[in-house]
Amino acid sequence: MSKTPWTDRALNGRLGHCARPEGRDELVTVAVSLSLCFKPVAVDNRETPVESEFMVFAKVQPANREGAWEVDGFHHRTEAKLALRRCEELRVRLNEELDRHERERKSGAVPRRIPNDLTDEYRFLRTATVVFAAMAVEGFLNYYGVKRLGEDFYSANFERLSLAQKVSALLATCAAQLLSNDAELIAVTKRLAEARNALVHPKSREARRASGGPLPLAAQADLPHESVENMERFFTLFGEVDPQAIGMMPWSE
Repeated sequence: MSKTPWTDRALNGRLGHCARPEGRDELVTVAVSLSLCFKPVAVDNRETPVESEFMVFAKVQPANREGAWEVDGFHHRTEAKLALRRCEELRVRLNEELDRHERERKSGAVPRRIPNDLTDEYRFLRTATVVFAAMAVEGFLNYYGVKRLGEDFYSANFERLSLAQKVSALLATCAAQLLSNDAELIAVTKRLAEARNALVHPKSREARRASGGPLPLAAQADLPHESVENMERFFTLFGEVDPQAIGMMPWSE
């Protein structure tokens, strides 16, 4: 009697006896037995999926979720409007002083100087209006992002974006809305940021010959009003894209 290899003996009890083909080496039996033993078996585990602990992520939260947040600049929307109101009052007085100054000059008299405190306060309020309008929007976006995405995720991925980029990224992530580059909401946001940046990042330039254009004070007279209009338009448009955000917006008188 031929000696059965150890591998065949180990498998015979489970697979049954495999007869050796005539004239073949006994390794054939081993190969057949092994192929039967290790035949792949399909396992359907769709009914009981197993989720890895490494695949569990935080979710985007609703804008009206409960919690407590420390929010900077929540009153800037109202402050921008208050600054504009006072700025417009001073603008009327300043124009009256400019008209008086011009009449006196044309009459040949020595014109009285325009009070410095009037021009200083006007410039201050003009700057405050523009800056507060942009800060109202920026403060709201930061609050919206932290509330919906969590402080850590928002700080790491969104906080350093420009104002317009922040609007696009937040609405794409939180509201599944992809804004085009020429969307009105993006255009309004860019105007607010550009007006603010021109004031908070002062630059120096070489003087050019006067071109006879309007005085700088007159040329920028409409800037505060435009900034507040852009601010209000921003909140209207943002609320249309994501109605959940309306309840988060800063109060406005």
